Amino acid sequence: MLNKLLLRQTNIVPGIDFSPDKMLQGRLFSYGDTQRYRLGVNHWQIPVNQAKGVGVENLCPFSRDGQMRILDDNQGSKTHYYPNSKDALEDQPQFKKTWTSCTR
Repeated sequence: MLNKLLLRQTNIVPGIDFSPDKMLQGRLFSYGDTQRYRLGVNHWQIPVNQAKGVGVENLCPFSRDGQMRILDDNQGSKTHYYPNSKDALEDQPQFKKTWTSCTR
């Protein structure tokens, strides 16, 4: 399980800030990409990387497929974009945006 562990240097204790060290600043910027490349986009689903007290289903509902896929609910062959010609999706009238004109 240790090879699946993702350590984030950007997670710090409140009240403590990063040092102005240029090497540290570069690492803070690049380590996230390195670890996402190593573990895949679904790294947050691996049990050792999950936040305590937060359900996995609430973390990233739009993520699907890819390396390190842990969750079973992958929506099968459904499309994950809208609008599309494969699903019978419709706009819900109660969530329709109301437009107002701004005039002087």
